[in-house]
Parts: sequence; structure tokens; C-alpha cells
Amino acid sequence: MLFAMAFSASIRLEAQDLILTSYQRNFMRVSLASKPAILLDAEYDDRSDEFIGELYDFALKYVLDNGALLRNDFDMINLAVVAARGAGNSGSINSIETLWNIFALFEDTHTRVEVLDTLETLAADNDYRPYIAGNLNRFLLAANDEFMMGVSIPDYQVLEASINLLSSLGDDSSYPVIFSLVSSHYPILFEESCRALESIDGNLKQFLSLTISGGSPPDSLIAYRIANEINYFSEADMGDIAQLALECALMVTEQDVFTSSLRREAVSVLTWLKWTRASPAVIRHFHLSLEEYRSGTARREIFLEAISCLGVMGDFESSQTLALQLGQFNTETEQGRIYDEGMMLTLIRTLGETGDKAAFDYLLYTMYLNYYTDQIKEAAREALNQLRW
Repeated sequence: MLFAMAFSASIRLEAQDLILTSYQRNFMRVSLASKPAILLDAEYDDRSDEFIGELYDFALKYVLDNGALLRNDFDMINLAVVAARGAGNSGSINSIETLWNIFALFEDTHTRVEVLDTLETLAADNDYRPYIAGNLNRFLLAANDEFMMGVSIPDYQVLEASINLLSSLGDDSSYPVIFSLVSSHYPILFEESCRALESIDGNLKQFLSLTISGGSPPDSLIAYRIANEINYFSEADMGDIAQLALECALMVTEQDVFTSSLRREAVSVLTWLKWTRASPAVIRHFHLSLEEYRSGTARREIFLEAISCLGVMGDFESSQTLALQLGQFNTETEQGRIYDEGMMLTLIRTLGETGDKAAFDYLLYTMYLNYYTDQIKEAAREALNQLRW
């Protein structure tokens, strides 16, 4: 019985080899333009499940062996596309390395996108995933370097297909690669890159936090914006990231447009979250924003936002800082300095919202200064009524 089964299996394998050899022989005999037809006809063979993967692998190796001379030939490109698609449909995992080598050799968009799509299909769950991710990471970094040096024009279809493949592979070695694409400011890749970062199975919070704290000011800002753009982090995570961003931006001695934007955007999130743990950093930001406003290096709105952020911190130090600032404004007004009515109203109303009695003396004194308008005095009166005793 066992002998009969073994003999039957041997017969089937021999028949399978004969069929495959026949298709391979016909594939080699016909012209380049006709070779795709051999592959497509083979799919309709009733026994195709037994050999079709090997046939497509054979065709792909033919493409690779002859691609150096014919990679720009229309018929060769068509054959490469048909063979790659067929390998994906047949689940020919053994073709993965050949497919990657074809991708590296051919430069036309059609072949490369087809190969990437096929690799995504074939790499669904096997040991080749790190191999594909590593090769694709190196390809994208090299392409990005060429783009940044101005020696090449981006092929956006290939870049998008590459990002989709990295997203599917989910290898955390791709974090810095995808980030480099975002930081290079390709016109149309931001959303695709953000989705890919979300899809990778790794510690995205750690990666973005390290980039914020250790990257250049432009990269820190981009990393923070990615964190805000994606719907990935909890409010607690966003609070941690915003606090880190503000603290890192404040450490920069020479403030520039990037660090200033990072501070402002972080403060916006901290205000929304009422993130009390960031109070010390918000206080430093408050003082720096006032200094910048008065020196003409920052807009008035940034200081007003700093007031609002400090007002929701909910701790004594924040309320005390606002109260002391009101006292400082009162003194300056008495000394003849022209005050900003809108700024005074924001500060007074914010002090009222905190409800902290530490502001009582300063608010009361505001009501007796003849220099202020009735609107400011009325705001001070309302704020006094809001204080908690």
C-alpha cells in the first residue's frame, strides 16, 4: 500500500515537471512580446495550481537576467509587470528576492509599483519581512538624499507605493525612514507618511519624543506636528509630548521661528488639556513671551495665549505669576507707561477664572487707578467677585 502511494506521488511529480518544462520551453522559444501570453495561457491550465508559481519565478529570473540591456524596452517592461503580478496572485514566496532585484534594476514607474504591490501581497506573514523592510528603507533613504541634493525628481507613485509597503510590513526600523520623507517636505506625502507611522508595530511615542528632544529645531517641530496630526495618542500621551516639546523649545538659547512655533503649538495643547504638570514650563514660557513681545520679536497674540494657558494650570505658582504680572502692569501704568487695554482685560479676566485669592490686592488696586478705563475697572470688579475665600 505504501509503495503504491509513493509510486503514485512520484508519477504526479514527474507529470508536473513535464508540464512545467513544456511551458518553460515554449516561453523561451517565443518572441519577447509573446512571452506574457505564455504565462497568461498557463493560468487557464487545469493543472496550473501545481506549477504556476514556479513558472512565474522562472519568468522573473528571465526578466532579471536580461533586464540590464532591455529594462527600458516596452515589451520587457510588460513582461516584468505580468510576471510580477502573477507571482503575487500565485503566492510565489520564492520569487521575493528576484522581485526585489528587479525593482532595484528597473527604473520605470510601472514595473516598480507592480513589484512593490506584489511584495506587499507576498510578505503578508513570512520570514522575508525584515529583508524587504531593510532593502526598502535603504532605497528610500538613498532616494531622499538624491532629492535633497537636487539630483533627482521624486517619483511620487513609487514613493507612495513604498510607504504603503512599509506600513504593511510594520517594522519599527522604518520610523526614521518615513520621518525623513516628512522632514524633506515632499508636497503630497505627509498624510501617507503619518498613516504609515501609525501602522508600524513599535513605540511611536518614544520615537517622536526622542526626535523632539534630540533633533534639530525644524525636525522637532515636524515630529510634534506629526504627533498632533495622527489620531493615535491618548490625551495623557499628548500631554506628555506637549510638555516635552515646550520644555525642549525653552532650552534653546537662540529662539528661531521653529522653536517659537513649537512653543506656541505645545501651549495650545497644554491649554486644551489643562495639563498642570507643565506649569513650571508654562511659567517660563509666559515670561519669555512677554519679553519677546516687548522687544518686538514676537506677536502680542503669543503672550495672550500664554496668559490663557497659565490661567488653566490650576496651581498656586501659576496664579501667583499672573497676579504679580498684574501688579507689575499697575506699577508701570502709574509711572506713565501706556497700557494695552486688550491685554489687561485678558489678564484680569483670567485671574477671575482662576478664582485664586492671591490676586485680590492687585485686582482691588486696579479699580482705584484713574489711568484705567471703566471697562478695565468693571472687569476687575467682576474678577474680584469670582475669587474663592
